[in-house]
Amino acid sequence: SVTLNGQPLTPDRFTRYCAVVGNAEDHWPFLTARDHLRYAIDLHRPSLSRQSRRAKVAQLLEATGLSACRHTRAGSAFVPGLSSGQRRRLSLAIALTKQPSMIFLDEPTSGLDSAAAAKIMHFLKVTAKQTNIPILCTIHQPSASVYEGFDDVLVLAAGRVAYFGAAAQMGGHLDRLGHPLPSTANPAEFMLDLINRDFSSPEAVDAILDAWEEEGRGEEVARPPTRAIMTRPPRRARQEAQLWILLRRHALLALREPMLYTGRLGLILSANAFISMVYFHTREQVQEQVVYRLYLFAFTLVVPLVFHAVVVVALNNEFSAIRREIKEGMYGPLPYVLATTAVQAAMAFALAVCSLLPAYAITLLPWSSFPVAVPVVAAMLVAYECLAQLCSHVPSVLLGMVLYLIAFLITFLFSGLFVKQSAVHYPLRPLLLASPMRLGYAAFSKVVFEASPPYGGALECEDCPIALRIFGRCGNKLPPEEQLQCDAQTDEFPRGFYCPGSTILQCFGITGEQILRTLSFMYDAADADCDVYAATAKMLLMALALKLLYLSVFVLRCRAGDPPAPRLHGGAARALGGTPPPSEPRTTIGRKTLARVASVERATPPSTPPPSSERTSARLSSRSTEGSHVVAPPDSPAAAAVAKASAA
Repeated sequence: SVTLNGQPLTPDRFTRYCAVVGNAEDHWPFLTARDHLRYAIDLHRPSLSRQSRRAKVAQLLEATGLSACRHTRAGSAFVPGLSSGQRRRLSLAIALTKQPSMIFLDEPTSGLDSAAAAKIMHFLKVTAKQTNIPILCTIHQPSASVYEGFDDVLVLAAGRVAYFGAAAQMGGHLDRLGHPLPSTANPAEFMLDLINRDFSSPEAVDAILDAWEEEGRGEEVARPPTRAIMTRPPRRARQEAQLWILLRRHALLALREPMLYTGRLGLILSANAFISMVYFHTREQVQEQVVYRLYLFAFTLVVPLVFHAVVVVALNNEFSAIRREIKEGMYGPLPYVLATTAVQAAMAFALAVCSLLPAYAITLLPWSSFPVAVPVVAAMLVAYECLAQLCSHVPSVLLGMVLYLIAFLITFLFSGLFVKQSAVHYPLRPLLLASPMRLGYAAFSKVVFEASPPYGGALECEDCPIALRIFGRCGNKLPPEEQLQCDAQTDEFPRGFYCPGSTILQCFGITGEQILRTLSFMYDAADADCDVYAATAKMLLMALALKLLYLSVFVLRCRAGDPPAPRLHGGAARALGGTPPPSEPRTTIGRKTLARVASVERATPPSTPPPSSERTSARLSSRSTEGSHVVAPPDSPAAAAVAKASAA
């Protein structure tokens, strides 16, 4: 079994006592180096005073050489910011805020040139000495200068030990096996070539592995562990404190990251201003502009929903950072979802205001309806953003965007503008009822039309203008077409108006209620009986249902990478003093054979700094069919560690 300080290394204990620095640079691109450390300290060390937390941030920035760039954004492949080496140091600084008992680094030199890789290794060695924390690394194709930075190495081939000892003595071991190390050769590369079945014969590889076991070196390195008292990690922030800290962080991100909100606000404002200019003449309160005003409403509401597709991209990109922070025990899924939901609700009002302002200012919509229209549109925007959040969990960001756009187009089709409910085939009725656009469109249309002043071009059937009286065209003496408009009324639809010189199809009414009832014969989006508050509540319930589904998928994805109960194979188990399970199959990922977690024993009494903490260790792997590996654990008096899956 894999243990830490004599205790089983469960996922919970691993989260509390260990820190993992992945090879992916999954930082928040628009937060500075100082921001990253400040929020990490707030979440990991809430017991410290504000001044102590600030001092700790400054200390970590100084120790990692990031003081000069503390106000520089972390950046990403698409956002300029810190260099690759600086981002690696920032990752280690964030891990140190946790005060872990051990740090695992997955390929810390990947993607760096030889000079930068050597600097990183020097930095790791200095950090291990200064912080008294053992560091285990996995590295592919190390240069000679990088290899010299490690104290001990464990070489594995197909789960069997080929060498375990001091890195500087591996050459002497190869000499005894009849494979002298050339003076100009890199020891790591030379060893990997010897145990790689792609470049050496299987017999030669087996001979090296058998030689280690025949010499009895496995028993030599499998020293019995001596338990020691480990420093208890600081208690992380409570749920309510996590919520407040995350709320501040994501409010800052909402202002800084253009893809989330600020960029969308500008784009929506510009696009809806253009659409309002297209429908500029709808500002005239006449019968000819009634239908065009209904079209204006549709496009005003549609534009922000189209731009919601970028939410899928933004959330898909940041999920790796969120999952890393949750797995590190920085905060829980629920505080994160609640904090982002609060920011989302606030920004929905801002998006609604930017969506409606151009239409109100350019086409002269009644401003008295604005305070009611904004919450209606905000509720609809929240529902669609929750849908975009759910689609962001599709592994392929392109597929997630496509799924969101398909769902949006379906709900837009059933918005009440293109097809009436009575014309929809029964199997498709649920799609119509599940459309937030249908509810928001009808509620917004009612709010605006009912607040509009009387429309010109229509008269009450009882009215008789002086001009008509002169010619005797009053009462029963109206022209047939106009009399038909007055007669076209029922108990359900008391029309009561007519338009002189127009047909019944061109006459919609004087008041907003009359216009809505007339339009309702053609469009479900115009509903004089729509309950605005009930429609808003229904949209919020849809948003809540989507949010709960999003939360469920979010939690499942965060837990998807949890390692199973750690077990070692064959030679690796014997090297660490354990007993390998009989006939256990190898765990393979791609072309590599991997053990899942490392086993570490801190064996030095608390009063004496453990020698292993001043040593840097690593796993160096060659990509071969059999998955050869070189692993360098710390050299403690007890057994130290072996491999962790680089894909974890």
